[in-house]
Amino acid sequence: HLISLGHSRLVYLSGLAVKDQYDNRIDGFIRACNKFICSQVDVLTFPILEKTKETTACTVLAPKESLTTSIEDGESLVDQLIVLGQKFSAVICTNDLMAIGVLRALKKHGLSVPHDVSVVGIDNSPLAALVSPSLTTIGPDYYFIGEEAFKLLHDIITEKKYGYKKFVPQLYFRESTSHFDP
Repeated sequence: HLISLGHSRLVYLSGLAVKDQYDNRIDGFIRACNKFICSQVDVLTFPILEKTKETTACTVLAPKESLTTSIEDGESLVDQLIVLGQKFSAVICTNDLMAIGVLRALKKHGLSVPHDVSVVGIDNSPLAALVSPSLTTIGPDYYFIGEEAFKLLHDIITEKKYGYKKFVPQLYFRESTSHFDP
């Protein structure tokens, strides 16, 4: 989505420590960057204690130890990036709460969302539609999952048939992303 909007300097904010390599969200971000933007993805750990070299077009920012992935964590991470002069046109967060913190930090630093920086969360939490600007997010269609869960339960009860269902996340395009014009 962000690449189709012209973004080429992306940051992924993770709440999982770098050592927790099982985070599929980080893996997906790195694969998409490798396929569409660049072959090298920087992985930075925080807290960042000093100015680092300018990063490549794609950066993963992950903690040394796992975080709570709260609003405050998202705000703190973006504060660090801005103070250290890192350049980015879009931020993807490991969940919607961190993304809401990113919105707060960007506003505090005088950056406009989505005009200066686009922001995407992951979860499709109810809060995503309530913040301003409303948050573009990736997440499940909870209504559809409820319907499918009922069907599976019905099959188990009536036919003693057990099933498995895989759900594909959806993009909920809202106000926090737009076309990037460098």
